[in-house]
Amino acid sequence: MERTPDTRTSRVLESLPDRSRAVFGNLLENPQSGRENLLERVRDYLESLEEQQARAERLDLKTARLLGRKCIDMLEKTSADDEEGEKLIEAAVVYFVEYDDGEHDFHSPFGFDDDLEVVDAVARELGFTDVVAMTRED
Repeated sequence: MERTPDTRTSRVLESLPDRSRAVFGNLLENPQSGRENLLERVRDYLESLEEQQARAERLDLKTARLLGRKCIDMLEKTSADDEEGEKLIEAAVVYFVEYDDGEHDFHSPFGFDDDLEVVDAVARELGFTDVVAMTRED
């Protein structure tokens, strides 16, 4: 039996819970829409969350802001020459900006926990500070 190469992508996927892994894996298979578009999507998503905060009492806006900052940071700092890293970051960003991913972002106070798992797994694998560590900096 042939062993699958130990790539950064496989290590990230293996570190995720089943539900998040399935959604994230699907995102990796579909090309994303480019760095500038994704930066805009993150900013728009954070703005929409700010607007929805009054209506969605379970919304964890603090975690969402931290995730947004980390997504923007990774998008801005990763090299276009690192195709695998760029693909991982783009898929993590799309995972974050989709409301209904592994766990719907608005349905519980833990709605961003799955987003946190995905973004942190990618951040750690690519050598960025993870979001959990960022909370200690605030």
